[in-house]
Amino acid sequence: MTSFKLTAFLTVLIAASVIGGEAGSALAAPVSAGHTIITAGSVKIGLTTGGGGGAVDFYRLKLDGGDQVQFAVTDPAGENYEFQLYAPETTDATFASAKSIMTGTSGNSHSSSSVRLRAPYNGTFVLAVCENRPSADYTCQTPDDGLGQVPMDAYSFVPRITSGPAAAVAARETRAAATVAKAAPLGVGRFESGGGGHVDFWRVALNRGDTVKFAVATPSGGNYLFQLFPAGTTDKDFGVARAVYRGATGGNVASAGFSLKTPSTGTYLLAACENMPGNYYSCVDVRKGRGNDPMDPYTFKTALTGGRESVTAVTLSAASVRYGHERTVRFSVSVKPEFGGQAATGKVGLSDGKKTVCVVTLAHGQGSCRPSSATAVAPGQYAVRAFYAGDSLASKSGAVAFTVSR
Repeated sequence: MTSFKLTAFLTVLIAASVIGGEAGSALAAPVSAGHTIITAGSVKIGLTTGGGGGAVDFYRLKLDGGDQVQFAVTDPAGENYEFQLYAPETTDATFASAKSIMTGTSGNSHSSSSVRLRAPYNGTFVLAVCENRPSADYTCQTPDDGLGQVPMDAYSFVPRITSGPAAAVAARETRAAATVAKAAPLGVGRFESGGGGHVDFWRVALNRGDTVKFAVATPSGGNYLFQLFPAGTTDKDFGVARAVYRGATGGNVASAGFSLKTPSTGTYLLAACENMPGNYYSCVDVRKGRGNDPMDPYTFKTALTGGRESVTAVTLSAASVRYGHERTVRFSVSVKPEFGGQAATGKVGLSDGKKTVCVVTLAHGQGSCRPSSATAVAPGQYAVRAFYAGDSLASKSGAVAFTVSR
């Protein structure tokens, strides 16, 4: 005889199985479009997404800067579908006046076709899809102008990422600012991406004589200008500002390289903009209608290939010593120019993290010293570092373990 408790347990178990089955089916179902941005669903990479039946379909699509997403479009109606990528901050209220970052078309194929779009920076973008007449010059912002198909015919697509940076690389992106005032610090030696606006701005701290090499990927084939402006440049005077140095990609479709050199130590304003191949005007002219606005997405990597930076190394004659015998330990340092040149001169201070233990006077980039007294360092475990500031270009070593025991 089955007890009431067992019957209840079996009922719950069966119900859970049914719910689980429904959840599994829901996960496999196509993602539905929203007919407004506020109701837009999130596109899942690799899963089928379907739409149609309205004027414009809206989706949310999370991408990393530099990602290229390919949409495999199934188009039974044989019409032309526009896929337009808009900035994450685009809303229903601003959509009518917004500029799409990139646009692709399905090409009115009766079976299937591909559309490719690229993200200019990390974000969750607004994807707008609409249907027009074959070969019509059309935008999703004007579906009722007689060129668009309202309501749209049914269609579906599967999005896949075909190229882009590794997730760990993309996570370190410093997004460009649209204004000088909001420009964020750019770390030399990093992967970056940009586009989608009129001019991209960053701040970059450089030393006199530094040479920064740019490797720029420009899928659109546009000519990108990278210019260094003085630190004091503001949004108010940018329209008449003069760059201290600049480089250009020259309209290369795949990649281009150039170097920027700094005449003095300081924090510069880095501006990037896009114009037509062969044009080399300044980024200050973009607002005058001479450049691409919005810019096509692009990526770049920077590397410090020249300058007066140095690398400091420190070694100890012994990793540990008994308290009261500190002067038996010799601290040796070497300072080498990172990019070649004359041997470093000046002084190097060695610190236990709280105070300076001893100071080295360099000769041919090397030197050594002993603690100032036999009891200069209290018992404990320390991470000793050497600090060099010759020619006002600070350089410090990695930590070296040092123990003083009782």
